[in-house]
Order: sequence, then structure tokens, then C-alpha cells
Amino acid sequence: MPIVPARVRVRNDKGLTKQAREWITDHYPASAQVPGAPIITERGEYATRHVPNYSPWGGYDLSYTAVPAELRQKSEAAARRERLAQPEPSALVSRSRDRSLGL
Repeated sequence: MPIVPARVRVRNDKGLTKQAREWITDHYPASAQVPGAPIITERGEYATRHVPNYSPWGGYDLSYTAVPAELRQKSEAAARRERLAQPEPSALVSRSRDRSLGL
């Protein structure tokens, strides 16, 4: 089941946001959009409580921490952060070449 990324605001004072409805429609299979079905949302470090009756279908809104780490799909933002943190292979080669030339 997909994890709603933290960048998608799921609820506001009027209920489910338009952004969340669109994201859920595009990413959740129809078989998972039934009465009582849960939703899994990515949240901040301290917001890991599971909330009953908070999914769009009246089921639990589960914290993504309930999903084993090896089964979690990375959010686009998390994947982007990882890519930015890794140096480009060409940068590593040029740096090591500079060192070998005594530069």
C-alpha cells in the first residue's frame, strides 16, 4: 500500500484536502478504497500515533513507522535528499586525480 508523502497535506478544517483526494485517487488501488480501509501517511519524527477513523474511508490513519523499513517506499522528497547527499561519480574521479597529481 502506498505511503502518502509528508508534502501532501491530508486534512484541513473542512476534512480531506483536494490535494490528498487527487493523490489518493492516483496512487491507491481501487481495492484499497473501501469502507473501513486504512491509509498510511508519512509524518514528522514525533507524530507517529495511529489515528482511528481518520482515513478517507473511516479506517485508521497509520503512521508510516508501522511499515517495516525494508518495505517502505521512499517518498519523492526522501529519495531526492538521498540523491543530493551522494557525490557525483565524476566528482570523485576528478578529486582523486587531482590528489595524484599533487594538486
